[in-house]
Amino acid sequence: MRRKDVGLFHKFDVTRVDGESAPGKKHEGCDYFVLDITHDPFAIPALKAYAAACKDVYPVLAKDIKTEIKVKNAKLKAGRANVTMNPGKRYSL
Repeated sequence: MRRKDVGLFHKFDVTRVDGESAPGKKHEGCDYFVLDITHDPFAIPALKAYAAACKDVYPVLAKDIKTEIKVKNAKLKAGRANVTMNPGKRYSL
């Protein structure tokens, strides 16, 4: 079966680094949607939409997302493929 015909499916197991996805914690059993910002051409537009949607409630997060998008785009334009967002930076609500 072609990937374009699959739709949503369980592909990743996500755990929070702050421990809040542990049993009995606030985010136990939460559903997450993972974006591959290195290879997926739809990920950056999705992040731009998310930043626009959250900017009034989470302005710092929105600014951080926009900054990382600019950095990624600059690196891609410079010909450095397969760059990632800052792995040491925490992105959470």
